[in-house]
Amino acid sequence: MFINYIKQRIPVTDVKEEHNKRINFRVSTTVPLYKMFSVSAKTREELENIIEDYTIIQVILDDVFVYFAKIQEEN
Repeated sequence: MFINYIKQRIPVTDVKEEHNKRINFRVSTTVPLYKMFSVSAKTREELENIIEDYTIIQVILDDVFVYFAKIQEEN
């Protein structure tokens, strides 16, 4: 439910990881940061019993290396 809710508001979103009550989304770089903050804040207001907290970060080069290392390790 929550994942579809986010995808309706930011269509260029993929689920990167899910762990327990934490969901990491990957959002296209074409989506401005202000839109992600706006959607996140509004979603938290509308789904207040579901979202405790949220964080928005930009990918850094280290994240890219870790991602590729993880893919190579899986293969």
